[in-house]
Amino acid sequence: MRVAITSVALALAILNPALAQEAEPTKESAKSEWRASKRGPAIELSESEDTILATVVMNRRYSVSYELKKRDDGTFKGFAAEEFSCRSDHFCRIETPVQATRVDENRIEGRIFGVTPPKGLRRGNLYCDTCGKSEEKNATWMDFVWVRDE
Repeated sequence: MRVAITSVALALAILNPALAQEAEPTKESAKSEWRASKRGPAIELSESEDTILATVVMNRRYSVSYELKKRDDGTFKGFAAEEFSCRSDHFCRIETPVQATRVDENRIEGRIFGVTPPKGLRRGNLYCDTCGKSEEKNATWMDFVWVRDE
């Protein structure tokens, strides 16, 4: 299964969904709507006993997909795939580690390793032109909280 969440900017208020693959709900999984905050973009989340898949769509040019697997110690670890386009002929995909440190019925807490993208992704922007490589030296763990949308 796969959870898709919009760009890294949203997940931890940092994510995007363009190429995210949706998990088909099964008896072991259920889809539900979550948010990174009361006003944040919607997060489509599918979860089973051992997998969390999420997708966050910030806009048509920026999204983040998450896939986390349950480890023997009970934590969930995986990756976030941030996808963005600064212009029609330039597409970027960045994968960064992500961990869920607490998973409850209505709340997921975790952290993601990466950088906060600039507010405007546009041609000529160094972050955009290098697909984020220009900022790797500034990468750090950033906390996030997702809550079930009611």
